[in-house]
Amino acid sequence: MNRWKQVILGLVLAVGFASEARATSFSITTPAGLNPGDQFFVIFATSTTTDAVSPAIATYDAFVTLAASGITYGGVSPTWNVYGRTATNDNIATFFTGSAPVYLLNGIEIGTSATNFAAGGPSPTPFLTIEEDGSTVTPLGTQVWVGQPFGNELGSFAPQYGVATSSGVPWFSFNTRLSTETSLHLYGFAELTVPQPVPEPASLLLVGTSLLGISRLHRSRRLKAIR
Repeated sequence: MNRWKQVILGLVLAVGFASEARATSFSITTPAGLNPGDQFFVIFATSTTTDAVSPAIATYDAFVTLAASGITYGGVSPTWNVYGRTATNDNIATFFTGSAPVYLLNGIEIGTSATNFAAGGPSPTPFLTIEEDGSTVTPLGTQVWVGQPFGNELGSFAPQYGVATSSGVPWFSFNTRLSTETSLHLYGFAELTVPQPVPEPASLLLVGTSLLGISRLHRSRRLKAIR
Protein backbone atom coordinates (compact mmCIF):
# COMPACT_ATOMS: atom_id res chain seq x y z
CA MET A 1 0.00 0.00 0.00
CA ASN A 2 1.53 3.32 -1.08
CA ARG A 3 1.72 6.38 1.13
CA TRP A 4 -1.29 8.13 -0.45
CA LYS A 5 -3.51 5.11 0.03
CA GLN A 6 -2.40 4.93 3.66
CA VAL A 7 -3.26 8.59 4.19
CA ILE A 8 -6.71 8.15 2.64
CA LEU A 9 -7.36 5.05 4.75
CA GLY A 10 -6.25 6.90 7.87
CA LEU A 11 -8.57 9.82 7.17
CA VAL A 12 -11.51 7.52 6.52
CA LEU A 13 -10.92 5.66 9.76
CA ALA A 14 -10.53 8.95 11.60
CA VAL A 15 -14.16 9.70 10.89
CA GLY A 16 -15.02 6.61 12.88
CA PHE A 17 -12.88 7.84 15.76
CA ALA A 18 -14.62 11.22 15.91
CA SER A 19 -17.40 10.09 18.23
CA GLU A 20 -14.86 8.79 20.74
CA ALA A 21 -12.13 11.43 20.63
CA ARG A 22 -12.00 14.17 23.26
CA ALA A 23 -10.74 17.34 21.62
CA THR A 24 -9.69 19.79 24.32
CA SER A 25 -8.30 23.27 23.71
CA PHE A 26 -4.74 23.53 25.00
CA SER A 27 -1.87 25.86 24.11
CA ILE A 28 1.68 24.55 24.40
CA THR A 29 4.11 26.95 26.04
CA THR A 30 7.80 26.98 25.22
CA PRO A 31 9.69 24.95 27.84
CA ALA A 32 12.06 26.85 30.10
CA GLY A 33 15.63 27.07 28.85
CA LEU A 34 14.86 26.92 25.13
CA ASN A 35 15.69 29.78 22.75
CA PRO A 36 14.28 30.93 19.41
CA GLY A 37 15.21 28.44 16.70
CA ASP A 38 15.63 25.51 19.10
CA GLN A 39 13.83 22.30 18.16
CA PHE A 40 12.06 20.07 20.67
CA PHE A 41 9.50 17.26 20.87
CA VAL A 42 6.27 17.12 22.83
CA ILE A 43 4.49 13.85 23.52
CA PHE A 44 1.23 12.74 25.13
CA ALA A 45 -0.91 9.66 25.67
CA THR A 46 -4.38 9.64 24.11
CA SER A 47 -7.33 9.46 26.46
CA THR A 48 -9.11 7.29 23.87
CA THR A 49 -8.26 3.74 22.79
CA THR A 50 -8.08 1.72 19.58
CA ASP A 51 -7.13 -1.73 18.35
CA ALA A 52 -3.86 -2.30 16.49
CA VAL A 53 -5.15 -4.27 13.50
CA SER A 54 -4.32 -1.80 10.72
CA PRO A 55 -0.94 -2.23 8.98
CA ALA A 56 -1.03 1.44 7.84
CA ILE A 57 0.83 3.97 9.97
CA ALA A 58 -1.53 6.66 8.63
CA THR A 59 -4.36 5.03 10.59
CA TYR A 60 -2.59 5.64 13.88
CA ASP A 61 -1.32 9.09 12.83
CA ALA A 62 -4.94 10.05 12.12
CA PHE A 63 -6.05 8.75 15.52
CA VAL A 64 -3.55 10.83 17.51
CA THR A 65 -4.11 13.86 15.26
CA LEU A 66 -7.82 13.75 16.01
CA ALA A 67 -7.14 13.43 19.74
CA ALA A 68 -4.80 16.44 19.57
CA SER A 69 -7.05 18.57 17.37
CA GLY A 70 -7.47 21.19 20.11
CA ILE A 71 -3.73 21.66 20.75
CA THR A 72 -1.86 24.67 19.36
CA TYR A 73 1.63 26.14 19.60
CA GLY A 74 2.12 29.77 18.75
CA GLY A 75 -1.43 29.87 17.44
CA VAL A 76 -0.77 27.06 14.95
CA SER A 77 -1.89 23.41 15.05
CA PRO A 78 1.23 21.19 15.04
CA THR A 79 1.67 18.13 12.82
CA TRP A 80 1.05 15.05 14.97
CA ASN A 81 2.29 11.50 14.48
CA VAL A 82 1.97 8.29 16.43
CA TYR A 83 4.96 7.24 18.51
CA GLY A 84 5.00 3.76 17.04
CA ARG A 85 5.88 1.55 14.13
CA THR A 86 4.25 -0.76 11.59
CA ALA A 87 5.99 -3.32 9.41
CA THR A 88 6.55 -0.71 6.70
CA ASN A 89 6.81 2.61 8.58
CA ASP A 90 8.79 3.37 11.73
CA ASN A 91 8.00 6.83 13.10
CA ILE A 92 10.40 6.33 16.00
CA ALA A 93 13.44 5.62 13.83
CA THR A 94 12.42 8.31 11.34
CA PHE A 95 11.83 11.21 13.72
CA PHE A 96 13.58 10.47 17.03
CA THR A 97 17.19 11.12 16.10
CA GLY A 98 19.48 13.94 17.12
CA SER A 99 19.81 16.15 20.16
CA ALA A 100 16.35 17.77 20.40
CA PRO A 101 14.95 17.30 23.95
CA VAL A 102 11.60 15.65 24.65
CA TYR A 103 8.85 17.12 26.85
CA LEU A 104 5.39 16.33 28.09
CA LEU A 105 2.64 18.78 27.17
CA ASN A 106 2.98 20.44 30.58
CA GLY A 107 6.61 21.37 29.91
CA ILE A 108 8.23 18.60 31.98
CA GLU A 109 11.38 17.29 30.30
CA ILE A 110 11.42 13.49 29.97
CA GLY A 111 14.30 13.09 27.54
CA THR A 112 17.52 15.09 27.12
CA SER A 113 17.75 14.08 23.46
CA ALA A 114 15.53 12.35 20.91
CA THR A 115 18.14 9.65 20.27
CA ASN A 116 18.49 8.74 23.95
CA PHE A 117 14.72 8.85 24.43
CA ALA A 118 14.11 6.39 21.59
CA ALA A 119 16.72 4.01 22.97
CA GLY A 120 15.98 4.15 26.67
CA GLY A 121 12.55 5.71 27.18
CA PRO A 122 11.65 8.65 29.41
CA SER A 123 13.43 9.67 32.57
CA PRO A 124 11.40 9.32 35.81
CA THR A 125 9.01 12.16 36.62
CA PRO A 126 5.83 12.44 38.72
CA PHE A 127 3.88 13.05 35.48
CA LEU A 128 4.26 9.93 33.34
CA THR A 129 2.30 10.52 31.17
CA ILE A 130 0.03 13.52 30.37
CA GLU A 131 -3.04 13.21 28.15
CA GLU A 132 -4.02 15.59 25.32
CA ASP A 133 -5.67 18.16 27.60
CA GLY A 134 -2.21 19.01 28.95
CA SER A 135 -3.03 18.31 32.59
CA THR A 136 -4.70 14.90 33.11
CA VAL A 137 -2.20 12.36 34.38
CA THR A 138 -2.55 9.01 32.65
CA PRO A 139 -4.02 6.44 35.09
CA LEU A 140 -1.63 4.02 36.74
CA GLY A 141 -0.84 1.02 34.55
CA THR A 142 -2.24 2.49 31.32
CA GLN A 143 -1.16 0.33 28.37
CA VAL A 144 -0.19 1.96 25.07
CA TRP A 145 0.36 0.40 21.64
CA VAL A 146 3.84 1.12 20.25
CA GLY A 147 5.03 -1.88 18.25
CA GLN A 148 8.39 -3.61 18.10
CA PRO A 149 10.44 -4.60 15.02
CA PHE A 150 10.67 -8.16 13.71
CA GLY A 151 7.13 -9.40 14.13
CA ASN A 152 5.48 -7.34 16.86
CA GLU A 153 4.74 -4.11 14.97
CA LEU A 154 1.38 -2.35 14.92
CA GLY A 155 -0.80 -4.34 12.55
CA SER A 156 0.76 -7.67 13.48
CA PHE A 157 -0.96 -10.51 15.34
CA ALA A 158 0.52 -9.49 18.70
CA PRO A 159 1.96 -5.94 18.77
CA GLN A 160 4.23 -4.70 21.54
CA TYR A 161 2.81 -2.27 24.06
CA GLY A 162 4.28 -0.05 26.78
CA VAL A 163 3.04 1.21 30.13
CA ALA A 164 2.53 4.98 30.24
CA THR A 165 3.20 5.25 33.97
CA SER A 166 6.58 3.49 33.74
CA SER A 167 9.93 5.11 33.10
CA GLY A 168 12.72 3.74 30.96
CA VAL A 169 12.24 0.94 28.41
CA PRO A 170 8.91 -0.38 29.85
CA TRP A 171 7.31 2.93 28.80
CA PHE A 172 7.45 1.73 25.19
CA SER A 173 8.22 -2.00 25.47
CA PHE A 174 6.55 -4.00 28.22
CA ASN A 175 4.82 -7.00 26.62
CA THR A 176 2.62 -8.06 23.70
CA ARG A 177 -1.14 -8.39 23.33
CA LEU A 178 -3.47 -9.66 20.61
CA SER A 179 -4.25 -6.83 18.23
CA THR A 180 -7.74 -8.06 17.41
CA GLU A 181 -9.00 -8.51 20.96
CA THR A 182 -7.56 -5.50 22.76
CA SER A 183 -8.15 -1.74 22.62
CA LEU A 184 -5.28 0.34 24.02
CA HIS A 185 -4.10 3.94 24.02
CA LEU A 186 -1.52 5.53 21.69
CA TYR A 187 1.30 8.04 22.16
CA GLY A 188 1.17 11.12 19.94
CA PHE A 189 4.11 13.45 19.31
CA ALA A 190 5.01 16.62 17.43
CA GLU A 191 8.38 18.12 16.55
CA LEU A 192 8.35 21.87 17.18
CA THR A 193 10.64 24.86 16.71
CA VAL A 194 10.72 27.80 19.11
CA PRO A 195 9.53 30.80 17.06
CA GLN A 196 11.42 34.03 16.68
CA PRO A 197 10.05 36.83 18.91
CA VAL A 198 7.67 39.28 17.26
CA PRO A 199 8.90 42.90 17.56
CA GLU A 200 6.80 45.09 19.85
CA PRO A 201 4.87 48.00 18.27
CA ALA A 202 7.12 50.53 20.01
CA SER A 203 10.21 48.89 18.49
CA LEU A 204 8.64 48.91 15.03
CA LEU A 205 7.81 52.59 15.43
CA LEU A 206 11.38 53.38 16.42
CA VAL A 207 12.77 51.52 13.42
CA GLY A 208 10.29 53.23 11.10
CA THR A 209 11.17 56.68 12.48
CA SER A 210 14.89 55.99 12.04
CA LEU A 211 14.43 54.89 8.44
CA LEU A 212 12.33 57.98 7.73
CA GLY A 213 15.03 60.21 9.21
CA ILE A 214 17.74 58.56 7.10
CA SER A 215 15.61 58.96 3.99
CA ARG A 216 15.10 62.68 4.65
CA LEU A 217 18.82 63.16 5.27
CA HIS A 218 19.75 61.56 1.95
CA ARG A 219 17.13 63.67 0.15
CA SER A 220 18.44 66.86 1.71
CA ARG A 221 22.00 66.04 0.63
CA ARG A 222 20.87 65.33 -2.94
CA LEU A 223 19.05 68.71 -3.13
CA LYS A 224 22.15 70.55 -1.88
CA ALA A 225 24.30 68.77 -4.46
CA ILE A 226 21.92 69.85 -7.27
CA ARG A 227 21.98 73.47 -6.15
